[in-house]
Amino acid sequence: MLLVTAVGLGHFSGRPGALGSLDRVLGRLFAETIEHLDMAPIDALTLTGARHVQVFNHGVIPSILPSLLGIALYRLDENIRSSRSVGFVSAGGIGGEPLSGMSLFRACRRPRIAI
Repeated sequence: MLLVTAVGLGHFSGRPGALGSLDRVLGRLFAETIEHLDMAPIDALTLTGARHVQVFNHGVIPSILPSLLGIALYRLDENIRSSRSVGFVSAGGIGGEPLSGMSLFRACRRPRIAI
């Protein structure tokens, strides 16, 4: 709300708010994923004499990368959906296009806008 009153509706007020929320949520989810890492592959690599870089490359990254990518893609999808609905109700952006298409009665453009 502070950014909206300071600079008005639009990209300058919407982007910092969305990015701030994204950073906090992704940081918390990434930290939880790393905390619940299975230590068995890491211990096995350490016992075989692997160096720290090798343990990280072959033990840590393969264990957490799928989870981190899944969380990041889910949050990206959620942000796109929320920006579309917020834009549809008057903030512009990605949701402003379907609204203007419907208000101008351009029925042929609606399917392309929805995609």
